[in-house]
Amino acid sequence: MNLMLRIIDPDNDMLYIGGREIHTIPLQTLRASTGYVMQDNFLFSDTIRNNIAFGDHTKSFEEIQQAAKMAVCKINIDSDIRLAMTAGIRRVLANQPEVFDPRTYLSVGRDEVKKMVKHKIVDVLGSNGKA
Repeated sequence: MNLMLRIIDPDNDMLYIGGREIHTIPLQTLRASTGYVMQDNFLFSDTIRNNIAFGDHTKSFEEIQQAAKMAVCKINIDSDIRLAMTAGIRRVLANQPEVFDPRTYLSVGRDEVKKMVKHKIVDVLGSNGKA
């Protein structure tokens, strides 16, 4: 990433983007048209409570505890959605091995995801009708 954004400047003819040598793209254009999300995991050098509160010392213990539960819930929801999709696809492929059309098995997977999301919104998060 550092090479692509020219934070570390690569040698000439080392890096091409869209068939263009990177030095032929103006630096401002290159950086303005590039977005990325870093994948580095880190915690601030502070307590877990302050990491969750992001330094807001006005938050009560209960608010911090609820935020922690919601963070775990979000991670679980993501996993549950992936598992629902995979289970739907596997069920079709196991019961109908002759099915090769992705529209068939993906549609079952999507239906499973819809059911899972509805369940999470209504039953787990209690967010139904609060948009």
